[in-house]
Amino acid sequence: MGITSGNQPQIIPAKMAELLRGDKKTLVTYYWQRIPCGCLDEKYEAVKSVTRSGFCCNVACPIPDRMVEQKKMLYCTHYRVTNYCSRE
Repeated sequence: MGITSGNQPQIIPAKMAELLRGDKKTLVTYYWQRIPCGCLDEKYEAVKSVTRSGFCCNVACPIPDRMVEQKKMLYCTHYRVTNYCSRE
């Protein structure tokens, strides 16, 4: 289902889209969790309180840039790779 390389964890397509189009918090958190040094600690503290956004995979999504508050996203349980902002 996802893209994998050697011992690296899978990157699912919905996560890849979020990283490419994501907000600053998504990017900083993603790399902060994976880089062992403390170089992103200050940036992480700055974005920690920002609301996370997710990318809606519905091509007809009426929301600008298809970025929705992540808590409101719906997860496709059939394919397990896409997120949507509504059931429609």
